[in-house]
Amino acid sequence: MIKFNHEYIYSRGNGKITFTEGKNNTVTANYIVFNDKGTITGNLQENVLEATFHSVSMNRVGLIHFTFSEDGFDAKWKNGLEPGTMRGRWFTEKKSNKIENKSNDSSDSNMWNWTIIAEFAGVNDPMDIEDYNTLKDDFETYEEILTELAEDNTINGKKTNINLYQVIQEAGRFYGKLAWLAERNDDSHEYWCRKWASFNELIEMNCSPNSEDYLALGQQYHLQYQPYNSEYEEKNYPEEWFLLAYENADNVEELINLIQYGLFSEYYNFESLANDCVRKAWDYEKSIDIAVQLISDDNEEKREFIDEDIFEDIINNVRDMEDSEVGAWTKSQFEELIDNF
Repeated sequence: MIKFNHEYIYSRGNGKITFTEGKNNTVTANYIVFNDKGTITGNLQENVLEATFHSVSMNRVGLIHFTFSEDGFDAKWKNGLEPGTMRGRWFTEKKSNKIENKSNDSSDSNMWNWTIIAEFAGVNDPMDIEDYNTLKDDFETYEEILTELAEDNTINGKKTNINLYQVIQEAGRFYGKLAWLAERNDDSHEYWCRKWASFNELIEMNCSPNSEDYLALGQQYHLQYQPYNSEYEEKNYPEEWFLLAYENADNVEELINLIQYGLFSEYYNFESLANDCVRKAWDYEKSIDIAVQLISDDNEEKREFIDEDIFEDIINNVRDMEDSEVGAWTKSQFEELIDNF
């Protein structure tokens, strides 16, 4: 059954949503999936929520249908408010859905953020500092912490288990806040965006980024304030980061994350790379569950960009497979899904 005021994690950890109970069976929610943020409003009947969503970041609306169970939910959605087939899917992770994440060795590493980093380093949390001059005066201290974390995975010489992609994300919050405060204090936000770009270059030159790290670098180019790389005009950001994320991906989950993030991006020329990701992921693991995730799951727009040859190859490969009791999808369910395209 639905849990109110509880943060559900869905779509292989890339989405978060919290439901709030209203009067007369109404339910509202705020969600985020990759860089897409939005709201949901609907009516709950027992364990089924019929609702509409409004993507604030992408300025679009659609229909969404949730079915809740004790351990989470399954949801189907479509763009537009007219009735029709719902091909998009959100789901909370169950054991049968889980893909091993080879890039993360410690669950504790997911706890790291600026609050914990600052406490570990013995400094004030920069996210709590609202005075621009104070944060600017303390800039070198925080930059040294970020640099040490990126290069040595330590703070003041003490070993941590924070992943490089988390350092990249927290650096983005830090430099982004400096840029935000600078603009509101009639100072140059571009200065901090250039500093941000220099830090990213330091990571590429002095660290050993993996696929997840390069994706985190590319994600920063969707923020209100972005790294400013004018001195590196020969590089085409963020496409270069996405390409490096693809080249360094060595498991299915990393490739699916790259596809998903690219679909929500506003950048051009991603379809070719996304198709390369689909091919590479399918070569890594051929199963019914992976086929669903690659050609339809979570995003109805996938069908619009997938190359016809790879689409047909995946369908034909699945039809040649033996049905299995292991996994979330059966061949018959897969066939039904394909029939709705």
